[in-house]
Amino acid sequence: MGKIKNESINDSFILLLGLAVGTLNNLYIFPKFITPGELGLLRTVLSAITFLSPLVLLSTPNIFVKFHPIFGKKRHDLFTLAHVILFIGILFFIILAFLFGDYLKEYFTEKNANFSRYFFIVIITTIVFGWYKFIVSINRVNYSISVPNIFSNLGLKIFLSIGVILIGSAYMRYDLLIRLIPAYYLLAGILLFIKVLQQYKYKFTFNTFKESFNAQRNKILNFGMFSMLTSMAGVVVVNIDIIMITLLLNEEKTGIYTIAFFIATVIEIPKRSLLNISGPLISNLWNKKNIAEIEKLYKKTSYLLLLVGAYIFVLIWNNASSIYQFMPNGKVYEQGKIIILVIALAKLFDMLTSINGEIIANSNLYRFNFYGLIMLSVSSVITNLIFIPSLGILGAALASLLSLIVFNIYKVIVVYQFIKIQPFSANTLIIIATGIVAMVVGHFLPTFESTILTVIFTSVVLTVVFYVPLKLLKVTSELEQLIINRFIKSKN
Repeated sequence: MGKIKNESINDSFILLLGLAVGTLNNLYIFPKFITPGELGLLRTVLSAITFLSPLVLLSTPNIFVKFHPIFGKKRHDLFTLAHVILFIGILFFIILAFLFGDYLKEYFTEKNANFSRYFFIVIITTIVFGWYKFIVSINRVNYSISVPNIFSNLGLKIFLSIGVILIGSAYMRYDLLIRLIPAYYLLAGILLFIKVLQQYKYKFTFNTFKESFNAQRNKILNFGMFSMLTSMAGVVVVNIDIIMITLLLNEEKTGIYTIAFFIATVIEIPKRSLLNISGPLISNLWNKKNIAEIEKLYKKTSYLLLLVGAYIFVLIWNNASSIYQFMPNGKVYEQGKIIILVIALAKLFDMLTSINGEIIANSNLYRFNFYGLIMLSVSSVITNLIFIPSLGILGAALASLLSLIVFNIYKVIVVYQFIKIQPFSANTLIIIATGIVAMVVGHFLPTFESTILTVIFTSVVLTVVFYVPLKLLKVTSELEQLIINRFIKSKN
């Protein structure tokens, strides 16, 4: 647990910087310098790239993380094998694009002509993005997540903010920003690849990798197939709302939804760094059959994530109106306020159920991720098709909430049924009850003419209401000790 805590906290500094830039982007730069429609189109392009990337990757990152402990000293063979699989995936994706590209472009032209203009840019970027994601996985398996997150999180946001400012200042065309996205991922991938070769000393072993592959052939192919299909189903669930809002409504609604979604997902930032490092750690623990340590990790991450997530959730929702007042064109984007509540609840439930997905994915239960995600992706498409035409962007948010609740309940049941561990404790109920009380108190707090004064007053009161009872009940002790230890370490 110490390794995951320390690396998670180290990465949190990068995430906080990324949060600062992302907040500036979404709450000021994007609303000020581009229209909601342009923002929605940009978000749709990025979602489409993620949506298509599993077809390129063929689960290469997951295979690398899963089998790295097994290959051990033969890690160079795995490194070589993974590149061969990725190369096959790129060829496969190019063939698919050649066979079905014209048909898909015609379909998108009928649904949304603006998006269809960037269809081939999406194809090119997907290939580059796939290679980049694999290089990131090599760093992850070596418990290095901070540097990759500089490119994935902070760097990308700075790149977009500069581009949008240049567009709003008439120094650059909107089309050029879209066309520079593949160049960004290519440069980031090259820099990370150089780091991999120099720091971790990986090398290609084309003469010996086949022997290592043959020794694990059935396991790799079996795991890879299920993992690829699981990844495909996963990206459907995560990105289908953005894509379907653009296709069924318009890119302006997507822009409004994007801002609200960003505000809501701030609460899951602590989980992102934990997930980046927990996969390799769980894989090692599972290979050692150390179920007791996995259970300990399962419960502690649930407790910590719920504690921090619930506090952020209380503050965000009770300050939502003030946030929109600070934004340029805030009245336009405030149409999405209810989206914040729905998505934040979905993310909070996801944090409550902890690292169940990582436990399943890195154990011999990985097939159950596939079964659940296939069911979930189908239901997600169906619920979006039903809810979006009748409820608009609220329908997309409700579909996401329903999807995450059902899927996480399913994963908790699977882990408990086969491994006999679950993430909840007495602290779970205490934190939830305290959060509900804080939400009720927040509803009745007064507002002031000064928006800043309203935010300060609301935040201070709710911090006291949330923290003091948990402090008295000693629920916050482990989090406080974690912060103290980190402070002492940084001072030394």
